[in-house]
Amino acid sequence: MKHIFLTLALAALTTTAIAHHGRDFILVEDHTCPAPGGMFLLGNFEWEKGNEGSEYGFSPSLMVGVLPQLSLSIEASFREEVGADWKYASVTPSAHIQLTPADSKSPVRFGLSASYQFAEGEEADHHAEEEEAEGHHHHGSSIHNHDDNALIARFITEADLGDFKAVLNIINVTPDEGSTAWGYAVGVRCPVCDTVSLGVEALGDFASDGWQEFGPAAYIEPIHNLTLKLGISFGLTEETPDFSVRTGIVYRF
Repeated sequence: MKHIFLTLALAALTTTAIAHHGRDFILVEDHTCPAPGGMFLLGNFEWEKGNEGSEYGFSPSLMVGVLPQLSLSIEASFREEVGADWKYASVTPSAHIQLTPADSKSPVRFGLSASYQFAEGEEADHHAEEEEAEGHHHHGSSIHNHDDNALIARFITEADLGDFKAVLNIINVTPDEGSTAWGYAVGVRCPVCDTVSLGVEALGDFASDGWQEFGPAAYIEPIHNLTLKLGISFGLTEETPDFSVRTGIVYRF
């Protein structure tokens, strides 16, 4: 049975995708990391509908537990922008540190992640210039940045509030060229039965006129080591797509 679900998870990677921010949320990175020697197979697929048309993204990733409070991951990103074909966008290695031990009894836990996004390079810069000339959005001064080489850091606060789990990320994106961006991601989820949880998530820049999205999400665990996720987001500013759909899967082994 375990091999059947692993096969299904691997198949899903080639068609939809899986969550690149954490085990328990879609937009938010939570405190959970694999134990030493354990692995999470993750990724996500996203569809963003804006004024200029639809954009798609696909990001498979793998997270490996290295030490009791340290995990490493690698993520590849592929995108189809408005008026363009599918292409490779970036690769991002990351380190994930649990500042609070996983076995802590505290209801509040802290963590930190640090990543470096290697964007596709000169083609990305040229494409960004074309987007700006055509009136398309370029996300270089936002935490929602898939165009530039950039250092990305998240400070993670996770809390158990009765049956609810709440997570807050403070996000910093520092591109090699351009302005540093600060923002947040926040999520709350609550189980409604043994295998299903419902929640809400939001992601945005601290600048009120920057990227801002918010919406509901569902998280399904048909077996202990498999999580399926679906989220819908609504853009709250002109810089954000009007409507986004994200699907995800996490397989833990």
